[in-house]
Amino acid sequence: MALDNITISKYLQRSVVRQRNSVTLAQWAGYIATEAIPSPADDSWVRERIVAESIPIQLDTYTLQTLTYFLQDPSTVSNILQFISEDNDTATEQTLSTDNQSICDTFMPRFAQATVTDDQVTAWRTQNNATVVTKI
Repeated sequence: MALDNITISKYLQRSVVRQRNSVTLAQWAGYIATEAIPSPADDSWVRERIVAESIPIQLDTYTLQTLTYFLQDPSTVSNILQFISEDNDTATEQTLSTDNQSICDTFMPRFAQATVTDDQVTAWRTQNNATVVTKI
């Protein structure tokens, strides 16, 4: 099904999308922030952990910042009418929840790489006494 840009752009404007995405981000953050710190922890893991620890205190900001990351996923575009609808049945909403979690898991390494600085990684390692991965 070919969709027009106006239909797709509604994804960026609908409050129901932001509600779904904020719940997905909060759940993702809760899982990642409570994982045991691996030893050694590579920088990509630390970057995601930093994002996860920041989401609860800045949920609205992260929801806005990640909207286009969610939208870039082919699953979002192929199910765009369901994602922008407030009138889905329970089964559809549960499927969208599972899809959204998968989408978040897929883009979060890119998001963390783009938003967490090397200085933040170093500070987090110091604060948490996390060993650095030795590069050979």
